[in-house]
Amino acid sequence: RKVKRPLHISEATRLFNNLFNDNATQHTINATLGRLNETLIVNQGTYNTYENLKFSESNIIEIRNKVHLYLLDKNKFLSSKIIFNNLFKNDPMEWDQEFNYQMLHGIVQDDTRFLTRPGFMVGLKIFKKNSSKSIEEEVIEILTLSNPLTLGEIHNQFLKTRVLSIDS
Repeated sequence: RKVKRPLHISEATRLFNNLFNDNATQHTINATLGRLNETLIVNQGTYNTYENLKFSESNIIEIRNKVHLYLLDKNKFLSSKIIFNNLFKNDPMEWDQEFNYQMLHGIVQDDTRFLTRPGFMVGLKIFKKNSSKSIEEEVIEILTLSNPLTLGEIHNQFLKTRVLSIDS
């Protein structure tokens, strides 16, 4: 809190170890920060506190409600990248310039209506228990339900739920 700006996990680990004369690993600090309600991921390997964001409490509530309604409509887990691109990317005047899919993921992660999964996947607790699929499960499903596909065709199938590069 004293720093008043986003911290990369390497810097947060160094500060923690200096402050508490400890030898905690980046993995430990990363896991701890990810569980705290006061902190959220704002960029790759970078965390901040809600009080340091340029959003008001009403902005945070509005973001969460907008994502909630969107997921209710889609009725499936989606990548935070897809959600961000479809709901917020084209509103640069309305949202902070630093607002991105990772910050969005952090914001919804701290709301009990949402479930988050690896790969920046977001769904709602009201969805079926097994409605979140790993990337491996999605590949198997796509290949099982389709004729032989090229990598590009598989990529196009993924675009419905995830944002991937052809090299992923």
